[in-house]
Amino acid sequence: MASKSFQLVIEKFFTPGAIVEISGEDDGFRGSWYEGTVIRRLKKNKILVEYKDLTEDDGKQRLTEVVDAVQLRPLPPRESPDRNFALNEEVDCLYNDGWWEGVVTKVLEDGKYAVYFRVTREQMEFGRCDIRLHREWLHEDWNPPLEVEPEDQFMPSFESSAFIAIDISVHLVDASLKIAAFCAFI
Repeated sequence: MASKSFQLVIEKFFTPGAIVEISGEDDGFRGSWYEGTVIRRLKKNKILVEYKDLTEDDGKQRLTEVVDAVQLRPLPPRESPDRNFALNEEVDCLYNDGWWEGVVTKVLEDGKYAVYFRVTREQMEFGRCDIRLHREWLHEDWNPPLEVEPEDQFMPSFESSAFIAIDISVHLVDASLKIAAFCAFI
C-alpha cells in the first residue's frame, strides 16, 4: 500500500489529461523517458497512459499502457535553447522518440556534443537542440533545479535606476554593433 503522501502526489500531478513522462522499464528501454498523457487512474497506483510518439504494432494508433505511478513524472523544465553543456555533464538526449540518459564525453564544434549512454554502451553525436540537462524528480521538485538568470532575480530599486540606465545603454550599443557587423557581413 502506498503512503498517504504518495497518494497526494498522484492526485496532484497525475490527473486525467496531465502531460507526463513515462519511464521505459522494458529491456532495451531502461534509462529512457517518453512523453504521454494520463488517461485515467486505476486501482493500486496504476495509471493508464497514452504515449505521444509511440504507436501500437499496427503503426496507426498511439500506444496505451497501464504503468505504475512510480514510472511517471511531470514534464521536466526545458533549458534555454542556447545553453552549453560541459564535459562529463549528465544529460538526456532525444533519440528514437524518447529522452535517453547519457553523459557528455566531448564538446564538439557548432553546438554538437558526443554523448555516451551507459545502458547501451554506445556513444553518439547530438546537436544542442536535442539535449537537455538530466534531472530527477524528487519530492515534487526537480533536481537540479532550473537555472535562473541572475537578472531575472534582480528587483530594481530607486537607488539602482542609474545602473539600469547604464546597463540599457550598454546593451543598446552592443546590439547596434552586432546589427552593423551583421549588415556588413551580408
